[in-house]
Amino acid sequence: MSAEQVDRFLHELGETVAALRADHESLESLAEQLDDEVEQGLELRYSEDGPPGFVGLEPSQTLLSLRRELAEESAQRHRDVVRGLTAWWADAALVAAESIIQGSMPDPTRMVAADPYWVMSAEDLARLPDIPESDRRLAELALSMATAPGPPRRSVLLELRQ
Repeated sequence: MSAEQVDRFLHELGETVAALRADHESLESLAEQLDDEVEQGLELRYSEDGPPGFVGLEPSQTLLSLRRELAEESAQRHRDVVRGLTAWWADAALVAAESIIQGSMPDPTRMVAADPYWVMSAEDLARLPDIPESDRRLAELALSMATAPGPPRRSVLLELRQ
């Protein structure tokens, strides 16, 4: 990659992150607004000034609650996507900086290696540098700690029998 290509790539990736972050903030704001409206509806429903009759017959409140739930779920998903893309952006910037310090240009495959939505081919994987042994051991330790079983649990039935 040329220096211009690296700059353009990092700039476009930064713009992508910023656009999705704005979408996330918009969805969070919508979810908060809808939550306020749901709360107001509940307060009115259970106040003395509320509509008479059966309390559960308000499809408009159900619709409002469903829209709030969808907005919250979408905001959560957008936040996850923004985090993944931000990590990729940081990784690509680090790769570019390391390459410049070493007096070379970054490999395009390495620049996109942290893209959480790209599936690498076997050829692409072969182009990536080897992982240092110390990093590999640290990752294996973290994985073993994350998946290590806890203390043996006794069956609830055994506890009840005693």
